[in-house]
Amino acid sequence: MVHEICPTARAEFLEVFDTEGQDPADVTSLDRLAVRRLPARDEAGAIPVWLPAALGTARQGAHVPSLGPDRAGACTHVFSLGTLAGVARLIVVEGPLDTPGEVQALGALMGICANCFGLLDKFERDPLTGLLNRQSFDYRFEDLLLRFRDNPRRSYPDARPWLAIADIDHFKRINDTHGHLFGDEILLLFSRVMRESFRFDDLLFRYGGEEFIVILNNTDAGGAAGALERFRRAVEGFDFPRGALAGSGTAAGRVTISLGWVGIRVQEMPVNLLHKADRALYRAKDLGRNRIVRYEAEFGAEETAPPAGTPVEFFGTREG
Repeated sequence: MVHEICPTARAEFLEVFDTEGQDPADVTSLDRLAVRRLPARDEAGAIPVWLPAALGTARQGAHVPSLGPDRAGACTHVFSLGTLAGVARLIVVEGPLDTPGEVQALGALMGICANCFGLLDKFERDPLTGLLNRQSFDYRFEDLLLRFRDNPRRSYPDARPWLAIADIDHFKRINDTHGHLFGDEILLLFSRVMRESFRFDDLLFRYGGEEFIVILNNTDAGGAAGALERFRRAVEGFDFPRGALAGSGTAAGRVTISLGWVGIRVQEMPVNLLHKADRALYRAKDLGRNRIVRYEAEFGAEETAPPAGTPVEFFGTREG
């Protein structure tokens, strides 16, 4: 549609994130930014020097397009579409815009795009915690596996994605003792701890009830274990409303979590990987809760499918 407004212009959609896990709008160093270009260019291309300034608009207002400055030697207009899951989204239009009417029409088009992204964002998010929801997980996990199959190269030789399922211990007792409004407050605070514990390129989901999923990207087993253990400790050490929790059966009035995790082998079906992570989570519960368990360490890496008769729906049936 950009070409219909200005036939000589070239449009690109950019997805930008900070490789060190910070908000990309706060980054000032270009060497920390990673850019995905759509449609993909044949050449890698240098990261443009105006990008940090353009990212500031992504943080300020996702739903209002923002016109960026011209670049020396070319007319470049940058429109912010906001952020989703820590990834800033920009549309860049390069080429001469001959009349003010073309600029105005282009801005109106970007406003429509921003509204569409806003609707998609709302569709993909859990309304209570603001994390990505189960529906988003279902297709994003499939997409991630396809992307890793098609692009086997990694930033680091031992890097791979990892899948973890986290469950809040004794959450049913909290709800039964103090009601769902109090339980919702615990979930809201828990999601805040979760966001602060992982990088922006890790994917965080509320799968349902008190169960959450983490997909860790581009790290080795040691890095994944360290990140999950830091998360477990952060939850254990967080100052939840302890006075009310004291009567709910939680140890010392503290909220704790159990986690099961597994290395993602991209040749496997998603249902098999979910089964493995869930089985490791059950093992963590059996061992006393408030711990992380890696599937491969407990069960080995040979099993590739759920046992006969295992339902596809693994979640929402366990007690605390």
